[in-house]
Parts: sequence; C-alpha cells; structure tokens
Amino acid sequence: MDGGRTSARRPSVGVLCIALAVVGASCGASAPPPGIEPAAPATLPIFDDDRTDLDPGEPPEVLDEALVARVVESAVQIAGDGCVRLQLGSGFVAGEGIVVTNAHVVAGVSDPTVRTPGGPFAAEIIGFDPESDIAILRVDNLELPALAFAEGDIDDEGAILGFGGSSDASDDGFTATIDADMFRINRLITAKGENIYRDVGDTRRAAYLLAADIEPGDSGAALVRTDGAVVGMAFAASRRPNVTYAVRASEISSLLATPELRGDPTRCAEG
Repeated sequence: MDGGRTSARRPSVGVLCIALAVVGASCGASAPPPGIEPAAPATLPIFDDDRTDLDPGEPPEVLDEALVARVVESAVQIAGDGCVRLQLGSGFVAGEGIVVTNAHVVAGVSDPTVRTPGGPFAAEIIGFDPESDIAILRVDNLELPALAFAEGDIDDEGAILGFGGSSDASDDGFTATIDADMFRINRLITAKGENIYRDVGDTRRAAYLLAADIEPGDSGAALVRTDGAVVGMAFAASRRPNVTYAVRASEISSLLATPELRGDPTRCAEG
C-alpha cells in the first residue's frame, strides 16, 4: 500500500472466455453441484473492431482504495441454475430493492439469487433487454445502499466492481470477494453485433471502449468513476489485450425508468 492506493490486479482474459462464470468450465472452477453438468464456457456476441485507432491503451496502474471502500457495499453477486450450468455474474444496487446486471447473466435462470455478505436473496426479473444486454431485478428486503448514476466523459477512469474469478455459489456462507479492476474510457462508441441469443441481424447499443481487463464473473459489474458515480456496466471483453466493452449509464437508465421484458428471460443466451 502506498498513500491509500494499491496496484490493481489485471488478470489475463482468454479469447471470449469472458464476463460470465460457468462452474465446471475451462475458465477454472470447482465441480458443479449434483444435477448441474459441466459445460463449455459461454461466449458473448463479439464486439471486436479491427480498426487500429480503437486501441484503448493501458488501464491505470493504481487502484483508489478510498473509492472502493465507498461503493463496494453496493456490489452483489448473481447466481442461478440455468442452461445446464451454474451461472455466476456481478451486479449492483441501483435503487431500493433494485439490482442491475447483464441480461446474459440471468438468461435461462428460473430462480436467480442475489448474494451478499448478509445472505442470499431471491430475485425477480422485472426488466430484460437482450439487445442492450441489461436486466433489472427486484429483490425484497435487500437493504444495501444504491449507487448514483452520472453521465460519463470519454476521459473518465475508475474501478470495475465485479466478482471476477470467483466460483463460490454455495448458500453456507458468502466467500466471494470483489475483484476491483481499473478502467479508463477510451471513447464512446456504438457497439454493433448480435444480441445475447445470437439472432440474425445487428444490434446497436450505446457503449464505451475501455482500457481494462475483465474475467469470468465480471459480467454486470458497475463502472464507477472517481467520485463513486456509475458511468456504465461491463458486458464483454475483446480478443485484443486490455480491451473491454461496457454499456453506458444512459442505456441502463432507460430500462430502469420503465422496466419491461423486451425478450424472453427463460431463453438461454447462446455461446
């Protein structure tokens, strides 16, 4: 530790073995519970761009511990059995009893659970958009502080509050830990690709290109800038090193304002 700051761990991310933890998958995890079979890592729509001018450079080298201490209580882990595997992801509290995560984290999960140090909480999917890859969960009796939203600037930097690399999803004690990785926004982009079902046709979402690394379990993690406000949410990595994609806060706020099911949350996301 040096002046309240510490070096940020930047794990290596395999090609599209990203943002969605799959217990029993090759990304590294313990054996799945009875009735849940191992599966190959789920992949996401590819948002790579071969243009050399989109190289975001290196993420910041240091992590602001004071920032993490302020916002870490609002980060949660999402777990649920679905699509012949145990799916794990991240999320964050966006209002009283409201949690935001990626749609692909809960797609095909019949009974999603929000996991916190205070215990697991049953969640209901009340907002779901397979195009923007956003899901809104209602969680009764969840008494955690909500993060504030802010419009992000392309020179913003901060921390990605995810549970990347954690495979724990047991109900006999919450042992998963926040893996806060640094990010720097390179530019605002329109991410074009397939939706989470890999349906034919392009989807477009307001996104950021980030200098950052994410790993399995980081899907749905909030991007918080140095004042603790949410500027976006991680949803995909790239084949290129140090490249991550995040949906902007404006996309999240739109679904939060009028939560609705814009797709079938019981349908599995395609790898």
